[in-house]
Amino acid sequence: MLRLLQQRNMALLWIGGLISLIGDWLLLAALPYYVYQLTGSLLATAAMTVMQLAPSVVLSSFAGVFVDRWNRKATLILCNILQCGIVLLLLLVHSKSWLPAVYVVVFVQATVSIFVAPAQYALLPHLVAENELTTANSLFGINNQLARLIGPPLGGALLGSFGINPVVALDSGSFLIVALMLIYMVVPSLPFHIPVLPVALTVALLLGPEQVATGVALQTLMQTSVENSYQGRLFGTMGTTGALFSMLGGAFAGPLGERFGIVPALDVTALLTLVAAGIVFFSIRST
Repeated sequence: MLRLLQQRNMALLWIGGLISLIGDWLLLAALPYYVYQLTGSLLATAAMTVMQLAPSVVLSSFAGVFVDRWNRKATLILCNILQCGIVLLLLLVHSKSWLPAVYVVVFVQATVSIFVAPAQYALLPHLVAENELTTANSLFGINNQLARLIGPPLGGALLGSFGINPVVALDSGSFLIVALMLIYMVVPSLPFHIPVLPVALTVALLLGPEQVATGVALQTLMQTSVENSYQGRLFGTMGTTGALFSMLGGAFAGPLGERFGIVPALDVTALLTLVAAGIVFFSIRST
């Protein structure tokens, strides 16, 4: 798996993605708490979270269509430069009277960011061989989870110790660093053609609702089966273990996919999902 990172272009894309994602999680974790500090309002804090997540829910499918028509490398560079400038505007915020401006900035930045992941994944077939795609995708899965592990604790620590400005500066700086890195990435012409399979479209349509439903169901289960004073710690633990197991899954998915093909890897995933669902089901029945 690590041999792919010895390839210059792949390493630039992967490391750049990690830096950008850590910056995203810094702000994603710190900004709602900052809004609560400014306003003391849970409603205002919830609205901030909605502004951060709404573009990915509403516009992600459209972003992929545009990315397919644009130069992917140029898209990544431009998106990172735009996010660098947009996030810097948060340094102007010093009171709750600026809250509407914060919402606008966050929504615009989140909207720009939804073009990044489709462009990254669309670039992978240009950078690695066909039989290395599973491993490359696994590396980017690990990338996402590493950012989840590093970004929120760092963002919270910076906010608690120094305020929001260092968080904003680091996030903005991360986008600038990534844009400069990607300038040096060389994108070869596509060496092979991947047909669009009906099953791929079906999975894409079903996966989004499944993720939402699973997340809501797990959160509801935790809220109704755990004492209130422990729920915060439990949600934090669930996020950490989710990231760790996602990293573990990504580490195994690449070698399995290369050796046995993608279908056996999906079979293993389905089996583990059934086992987990069974454990949850019988745990609930026994209480």
